[in-house]
Amino acid sequence: MADAVPQSWRPDHRMSSFSKCPQMTHCVVVCYNPAMMPKITNEMRDAIRRSQGRPVDVGDDQGEATYVLVGKETFAQMQTALGQAEEASIRHVRSLIEEGIASGDYQPADTVFAELRQFTEKLTSPQDA
Repeated sequence: MADAVPQSWRPDHRMSSFSKCPQMTHCVVVCYNPAMMPKITNEMRDAIRRSQGRPVDVGDDQGEATYVLVGKETFAQMQTALGQAEEASIRHVRSLIEEGIASGDYQPADTVFAELRQFTEKLTSPQDA
């Protein structure tokens, strides 16, 4: 991507005006500098403290969007769990395909997708404590 992005649009540039960016819709993605991390407000800090480690819903006062504020460690755990669930789904689908081909017993697509949905729901449902 770096080669396709003009030097004046790269994250380390000092753009004083958006007039240099002919595609305004892409400017936020291209021009955002992760080193300029936004700071949480006192209200958010209090909500985090009260949440006792649980995710905190954050509402945008200028729009209807709601965001979820989680700690970096919690986010990393969520990414790991999601990756493991995706890998398990892929392995399961692959085994179903191999099993179906080997058996010669081909099922209607609706049946296969129903089984896949059940498997996915089982993966994504909360585990019993």
